[in-house]
Amino acid sequence: MAISRREQFISDALSSASDDCIIWPFAVRKSSGYGAHSLSRQHAKKNIDAHRYVCILAHGSPLDEAHQAAHRCGNKLCVNPSHLYWADILTNMADAKAHGTLRGGGCGRQKLFDREIAEILNSGDSLLKLGKRFGMDPAYIGKLKRKHLAGANG
Repeated sequence: MAISRREQFISDALSSASDDCIIWPFAVRKSSGYGAHSLSRQHAKKNIDAHRYVCILAHGSPLDEAHQAAHRCGNKLCVNPSHLYWADILTNMADAKAHGTLRGGGCGRQKLFDREIAEILNSGDSLLKLGKRFGMDPAYIGKLKRKHLAGANG
């Protein structure tokens, strides 16, 4: 059976001696910005973040489900095994904060800081332009604006 382009890319990444980021060139999860990979197992597909899959292959399984595949480089699309390691959530959040990639101040699922929400609510820019600026789906930006207007008029 022929090896897929994705599996060949992963194999090349695992054997690379590069210190540079190795950028995942395939599917990206719109919701998180991480590379996406699908595993086929007994006629079923399992979706997994590409960096997590490479971290498993390079460093073994995590100690437990609470451990996350973290990036030393702060680049969500990087799959260089030397940039990946297992970290608990607090360590991963501290790294993200240090890299400037932590969104929402680390408050659970919050995606935006209060100042960013205020900027969105006060902006006359299009939803598309705001979505690009804040790395969010324009539909979410619209929902945020509608929710705020409904609260102000309720």
